[in-house]
Amino acid sequence: MPDDYSRQFEGQVVIVTGASSGLGEEMALVFAERGAKVTLCGRNVERLEVSMAKCQKAAGGAKDRFITAIGDVNDSQVRKNIIESTVKAFGRLDVLVANAGMGLHTEGFMSESEESYDVVFNSNLKAPFFLVQEAIPELEKTKGKVVIISSIGSTTATGRFIVGAVAKAGLDHMTRCLSLALGPKNIRVNCVNPSIVYTRAYRYFDEKMGFDVMKKAMENQGPLHPLNGRCSTAREQANVVAFLASGDANFVTGQCVKVDGAVTLNRSTQPLKD
Repeated sequence: MPDDYSRQFEGQVVIVTGASSGLGEEMALVFAERGAKVTLCGRNVERLEVSMAKCQKAAGGAKDRFITAIGDVNDSQVRKNIIESTVKAFGRLDVLVANAGMGLHTEGFMSESEESYDVVFNSNLKAPFFLVQEAIPELEKTKGKVVIISSIGSTTATGRFIVGAVAKAGLDHMTRCLSLALGPKNIRVNCVNPSIVYTRAYRYFDEKMGFDVMKKAMENQGPLHPLNGRCSTAREQANVVAFLASGDANFVTGQCVKVDGAVTLNRSTQPLKD
C-alpha cells in the first residue's frame, strides 16, 4: 500500500455493516489501514470481535478507533443504535458502507415462498434503504458518502436465484435515485457490484447443500473472466469501495461500478484465448 494511503481517511468515521466476515471484514480492514475510525456491524459477536482485533492490528494496535455494533440491520432499533453509538463514540459520521445482505438457497422459482421472498428483500433492499435514511442527518453535516454493496447478479438474468437478483437490481436503482435525492445535501451515493468472491457466505451455501457447489462454480467461473482468468479477491473489491468513499471520487455519484474483470461482458461459455 502506498505511504500516502495510510492517512487517506484520517479523522474520518466509517460504518461498515456485515463486517464480521468476508467482504465486509476486508472493507473494514482497508479503512482501518488508511486511518479511519470504524464501527463494525454484525450479528455474530465472536466473529465481530475477531474482525475488530484484525482492524486494531492493522491500525498499529490502536484500540480507540474501533467499536462494534451488534444486531440484525433488519431491526429498526439496531439501525438506530448503529448511527447513535457511532456518533457517541466518535462525534461524527463520514462514510456509510451498506454491505450486509443475504441470499437463500432454493430449488428455483416454483420453490420460492412469500417468506423466502420477504427475507431476501428485507435484508438486501429494505434494511439498506432505512439505514441510509437513519444516517442522513449525520452525513449531511460532513458532506458524507454512502457506498452500497450489490452484485453483478443485478445486471445478468438468472432462472435460479431470481428473488436475490431482483432485490439486487432494486438496490442498484435505489443508488441512482438516492444520488438525486441526496445530491443537494452534498451526499454522494454509489454502488459496487462484485463478481463472485469465495467468502464465508459461499462456504455457508456449500455446507447447507452438503457439497462444494459454490466452490466448483467459482472454479468454473474464474477462467471466464477476461482479466487474468480468475475471480476477484475481497481486497480488490474493498479497494474500489475505499476509492468511492474518498475525495478522489469527489464528483462521482449515482454510479454502479462493476468490479468483475469484465466477466459480465463475456458472452462465451469458454475461457478466452488468443
